[in-house]
Amino acid sequence: MKKTLALTSLALLWGCGGNTFSPGTTGTTPYTDSVAYGINDNGFIVGSSSYTAHQPHAMLIVPQGQTAPTSYTVTEIADYSNGGGMAEGISANGKVVGWGFHNLGAVHGFLYTGGSLVDIPPPAGDASSIAHAVNNLGMVVGSSYNAVNPNDAHAMVWSQGLGSFTVAPPSGTNSGWSAISNNGVMVGTYLSDTFVVNTMVSDQGFIGHDLSNPPIGGAANCINDNAYVAGDSAASGTWWFQESLVYTPLPNSGGINFSQVHAINNSNIIVGSDKIGTHTFAVQWTLNGVKTNLGVLGSHNTVDLNDHISLADQQTYGAITDARGIAADGRIVCNTQFNHVVLLTPAP
Repeated sequence: MKKTLALTSLALLWGCGGNTFSPGTTGTTPYTDSVAYGINDNGFIVGSSSYTAHQPHAMLIVPQGQTAPTSYTVTEIADYSNGGGMAEGISANGKVVGWGFHNLGAVHGFLYTGGSLVDIPPPAGDASSIAHAVNNLGMVVGSSYNAVNPNDAHAMVWSQGLGSFTVAPPSGTNSGWSAISNNGVMVGTYLSDTFVVNTMVSDQGFIGHDLSNPPIGGAANCINDNAYVAGDSAASGTWWFQESLVYTPLPNSGGINFSQVHAINNSNIIVGSDKIGTHTFAVQWTLNGVKTNLGVLGSHNTVDLNDHISLADQQTYGAITDARGIAADGRIVCNTQFNHVVLLTPAP
């Protein structure tokens, strides 16, 4: 389902199942909430939305116009949304991956590119698959799940030529890839034989190795094309790491268990969330340890993908709680306390 709409009406159209409502509509509408999972350098945003009595639907949002778009094209990835689905990752050249309920009822990953949808079946022996990230070459990473034990996850790779296959972790069995760079370097997490969550990395040799420098008990969540990896850990909070360098903790405000990293761009700026006092706010870090709280509206130019947001609207839309992705030019896509999606644009 594609629609081109004014920015101010996007709130009521993203995920409304084909029903159109004007801005300011009162009463009950099917629309309930939306969640963003990523943004690429062209400002294309992926995520999901849901409406009353329906599962989340996978969505792609494309800005119309250049520096300050006034409308967006919203594409519902319908074939994978009838039973629920999410779009989780997008490459710089617009390839979208995620997951949805396949026509046989099982969860399958998908690749959506150029208006075409490609099914990503699980590797042999597994029953379901989820795609988390994709690079410009179309290499997809994620997880697949065992038919007998749905909690038994395997780090999965898929490409058009190779199909789906798993990559063995350094030890243990439970594993998954979180991200892949355009150089083909994958990062993720595995559960060791001693049931400790550890980080792992692989190149196109498809052998899982420990990311030994980050702390034990860590999760590697993202990687950029400079081979900088960032993640979080119950032992030390958020951190970043570059090959041959010792990992460096990132500052947090609410204690070691309450900060998370979600994305890093090729300018090495990291975004995520941090618990400050009793509230969780979106946060931006630089590698030299500077942290910026993005949770207070008005500190940046703010474009709400559901409706224009301002300081006066803060009570309605809620604080910005979670930064999910950052483009090369510094635009950051975030989620809010009340399940809205906002786009932060650096102030001139």
